[in-house]
Amino acid sequence: MSFLWYALPVVALPVGAAVFHVVRTLFISPLFDPMKKVSGPESTGLMRSHMYLVMNANKTPKTCDELVKKHGKTMRIDGFGSWDPRLYTLDQRALTYILNNSNKYQKPWQSRDVIGALIGYGMLATEGTTHRLQKKIITPAFSSANLKDFLPIFFNKAKELLSQWDTLMETSMQDDKKIVSSQIDVYHWMARAAFDMIGLAGFDYAFNAVRNEDSPVYLAYKRMFGMTLDQGRSAGSLIMSLYCPWFHKLFPDEYQKAIVKNHKIIYAKCKELVETKREAVLKEMEYGNKGEPAKDVLSRLLKSNLSTSIPENQRLPDKDLMDNINTMLFAGSDTTSLALAWTLHLLALHPEIQTSLRSELVSLQQSAADPADPSLFSALDELPQLDNVIRESLRVIPPVHSSLRVAMEDDVIPTADPVLMSDGTLNKDGVYIKKGTYVHVALEGMNMARDVWGEDAVEFRPDRWNDLPEAVKQNPGIYAGSMTFSHGPRACIGVRFSVMIIKTFLYFTLTSYRFEPLARIAKGNRVMVRPYPNGEWGKPSRLPLRVIRINSSN
Repeated sequence: MSFLWYALPVVALPVGAAVFHVVRTLFISPLFDPMKKVSGPESTGLMRSHMYLVMNANKTPKTCDELVKKHGKTMRIDGFGSWDPRLYTLDQRALTYILNNSNKYQKPWQSRDVIGALIGYGMLATEGTTHRLQKKIITPAFSSANLKDFLPIFFNKAKELLSQWDTLMETSMQDDKKIVSSQIDVYHWMARAAFDMIGLAGFDYAFNAVRNEDSPVYLAYKRMFGMTLDQGRSAGSLIMSLYCPWFHKLFPDEYQKAIVKNHKIIYAKCKELVETKREAVLKEMEYGNKGEPAKDVLSRLLKSNLSTSIPENQRLPDKDLMDNINTMLFAGSDTTSLALAWTLHLLALHPEIQTSLRSELVSLQQSAADPADPSLFSALDELPQLDNVIRESLRVIPPVHSSLRVAMEDDVIPTADPVLMSDGTLNKDGVYIKKGTYVHVALEGMNMARDVWGEDAVEFRPDRWNDLPEAVKQNPGIYAGSMTFSHGPRACIGVRFSVMIIKTFLYFTLTSYRFEPLARIAKGNRVMVRPYPNGEWGKPSRLPLRVIRINSSN
């Protein structure tokens, strides 16, 4: 009996603390949260969320427009439930402030851990000093001068892709005309090509995914992200991995086992690349360069990291280098291949725009001494219609739908427009936010805002870029007034790299083929905005188009 008397407090105290924490989180804290005073869609329950309103890429252009009309540009939404009020804003001044102040508004630790578990703690999954040091070392490798060295890689890989597509072509008769065509999953092929280009430009390593899919590293990525995008993983499994990681390590589920297995393959190659490249860089630094200097991103990154201008305590350890290799392979290949696939899809849906752009590209092709020489890119880069189409495609379907931040301290976020409060009054002093409040950064939402882009904001209309509304100039963003590549210290450093690839591949594909739609393509917001024919969510992401040969000169 005496044992139970002493044991009771040992059990009761932690249980009581846990109960108090739950009661405080669900019922007490929300009463004093300033976000509760901001107007927003009606709460529908303690555990009912508004995420379906702002995260469904097929509906957000319409739902966001309706929400803004009712609640203004800055509103409250429920995260996990009514106890979790969050900030959702399409106010240009507010978003600029949030994204510029990356120390005050960081990615939540949960987001960082999910990303880190998949691709390591590279630039996408770090914050604060660690992120700044990584960015300082990595950014110089993506300078304009350095990127020009990658043009032969882009051109050669585009020609290789065309060669592979030609092997898939079949001849048929249509209206007494011979048609050479095929049904091709353009997203699948663009993903393979982009992976190859990241390998060559990033690390001077040939994965050869366009020719075959037998590369162990490519297959490891494919398996790992295939499981990640499979909605079969339970919410319970995700929650356990975040809040009880020790349990997940002791009792891994099938998802966790697959991640560990594929990580071993990926990081073995990352380690090999770092060690091989570092040895070559050290020899070059010691004995001087006796030949053509290595131009891949990793070699340049290592040179920067080993430079005497970088203090010893600011150099990236091997783990950070490998995590950033992993990040480049994922972020670089996935975003670029999706952007290319969506652009071809939009052009297939708008044949008149496709025909007009093809005429511009063919004119350049016919005027060039060698239409397949990389030196042609400087002229390609200046084509106005090509620029317009890419900007419009990236605006209408940004590969990353939205992002998430958390307030690291109590703050007042300035707004351009008064904030509508739940009692119907207007607050002209901005929006009050307490530490720990989540902020949804609506990349697509800002790209579709009617008061910024015009009443036809949801339409794919490339010629809008010839005469943009004045409001676009106030937009945050590092690319053409859109939010596609984000804004501020955490904006994408590979934007120019990606656009150069997109321009190169559109040049080769559109001067060789015509693209027609085959199915209704739905947008699935799964890590990135992915294509699903006829909304077939249970099948892998894909974007089939009818590809018709129109030219055999390339």
